[in-house]
Amino acid sequence: MTTKNIKTLVFASLIAITLAFGSVTANVEAEETKVAPRLLTPQDVEKLAPQYLKLEQELQVMTSAEGIASQAEIDSVANQLNTIHERVAEHKEAAKIANHIPEKQKLKMDLAVAEITESSIPWAMVGVDTKTKSVNVVIVGEKSLTDYKIDIENLISVDVPITVSYGEYVEDLSCTTQTSDCDPIVGGIQINSGGNCTLSLEVYTGPWYWKNWGFLTAGHCYAINDDVDQPNGGGEIGTVTGRDFVHLGDCDCEFIDKTTGTTSQSKIWLSSNTYKAVTSKGDAAVDDWVLTSLSKTTGIDWGQVTLVEQNVQNQDLVITTGMTIFNGISATHGDSGAPMMELFGNQYHGILKNAVAFSPWSNIVPSLGVS
Repeated sequence: MTTKNIKTLVFASLIAITLAFGSVTANVEAEETKVAPRLLTPQDVEKLAPQYLKLEQELQVMTSAEGIASQAEIDSVANQLNTIHERVAEHKEAAKIANHIPEKQKLKMDLAVAEITESSIPWAMVGVDTKTKSVNVVIVGEKSLTDYKIDIENLISVDVPITVSYGEYVEDLSCTTQTSDCDPIVGGIQINSGGNCTLSLEVYTGPWYWKNWGFLTAGHCYAINDDVDQPNGGGEIGTVTGRDFVHLGDCDCEFIDKTTGTTSQSKIWLSSNTYKAVTSKGDAAVDDWVLTSLSKTTGIDWGQVTLVEQNVQNQDLVITTGMTIFNGISATHGDSGAPMMELFGNQYHGILKNAVAFSPWSNIVPSLGVS
């Protein structure tokens, strides 16, 4: 091969290598510019939530029998809602990534939670914290946190990270106040039977072809066979026929068999003659944003799920397992039983237990046999 041919071959090879490298560089740059999904911040939600709820109500009015909006106006509102839904979907994807724990490690943590739950450690809440990737234990004792952590590490049979903090038992939120009559009967209104709680949602027991309609509320509110009505002479609602509120039970929930002829709907009260429809039921995940309608506090509020599958202990040392924990919602006595549902959507999540926890839907279904 001549020197000229060799130089030509080398030059051609260099060009090919350069082009190939340029292609790889372009692909790397494309990967680097791909934006990772982002979580919604509390500031984001403070802006989006009122806007979303307003648009949702506008669309309901526009598409009702009395609506007079043009198709273009309807499409405009629907597009704005879709934009928010897309941002929320991004948030859910980011949360799923951030809160993942490998299955093998999760099984070890679940074992530790069970061992702590059955121990004499003075705890108010215990469960897996997917954010810190540790077993979270809220202590109500008087020793130092260091001592309690050592006690826990000596107690459990697996090597997992432990996070301990001081707290207190959270009281369940029934009370004795009154509010006005409501028609239709929907989630979020106040109910009474010697003490007031909040109605959660209209549901039914039995097969789809023979539905027995009734309502959900918190199990610590009333006893089996208690007659429940609306306060201030509002008339009957029904009778408690199903209840799960026992030590080491996994639901603080009960079923009120409907006996009233008053109209009832699977909706949540937002304001006077304004409701949020429930179109599905399911559990909330860590970092999800949730909405509630509180009859004693009077009004809607929203917050964020921080923990799931937590065991909680009330002031009477009754342990309820598998609770979902949230922050950002101001609930008080009389708000127990309030509906917990998706803020940016229409999925019902569960029944408010106290100011920090609620019973998730997946625990309510087997406990009461409802749909």
